[in-house]
Amino acid sequence: MAISDSSPIAALGVLGGTFDPVHLGHLSIARDVRTQLGLQKVLFIP
Repeated sequence: MAISDSSPIAALGVLGGTFDPVHLGHLSIARDVRTQLGLQKVLFIP
């Protein structure tokens, strides 16, 4: 199965850490990185 050139490619960031607990600082970093790099999503990976 070939992938066509019109297939959308997601700009995805991955943020790893313990996040115990997730706090506003983690969310702020993810938001800033997403904005500065033009990402569509940032995933938190514990």
